[in-house]
Amino acid sequence: MATTDYIRRAICHEAGHAAVALDLGFQVEMVEVHEGRPKCVIRLDSPEKTVEERFTVLTGGIAGEQFEYGNHDREACQSDQEKILERRGGGIEGYLPNALRIIQANQACFRKLRRELTRRWVEEEGGSAFDPGPNCFELMSREEIERIWRTPGDRA
Repeated sequence: MATTDYIRRAICHEAGHAAVALDLGFQVEMVEVHEGRPKCVIRLDSPEKTVEERFTVLTGGIAGEQFEYGNHDREACQSDQEKILERRGGGIEGYLPNALRIIQANQACFRKLRRELTRRWVEEEGGSAFDPGPNCFELMSREEIERIWRTPGDRA
């Protein structure tokens, strides 16, 4: 797979986390590139959220990939699975149907987030996939993410 294909899939994964989190009322702080990889920064452990909602947010990444590509990278989802297990949850695939429903219900917003994040990384930052160097930077702020989320007509 070409470098930009890896970037697009990784961004799709992070846009999935963001869309599911926003739908469930979690605060998405930003999407950043940290050590060469995109990362959605979410206030996951808010006390008013249920463990089921947290597990669904953690599954949002593979739901985004599943929605867009029809599959997901099983190795890449290991970190999310570990976070679920740390919180005493089960297998990540058990939360996938709910996360997929959320992505489908918000597909226009999900795709807009994905397009904008990809454009910023590939076009503006000259993104190189998974270079573990010191290339840490913010791709999209909380305010920008919320503006996309609140745009009328962006949810199916």
